[in-house]
Amino acid sequence: METETGLRITLGANYRDVAVSREMTADEIEKAVRVACIQLTNG
Repeated sequence: METETGLRITLGANYRDVAVSREMTADEIEKAVRVACIQLTNG
């Protein structure tokens, strides 16, 4: 059974939610966070 939680990355008034589960590797989590940060900085 997959347990899912989330991270909220904020930049000023904007934010992105990133879903994270125990089954994800550190690399997968890092990539998801990186994508969210890029989306925030690019609008």
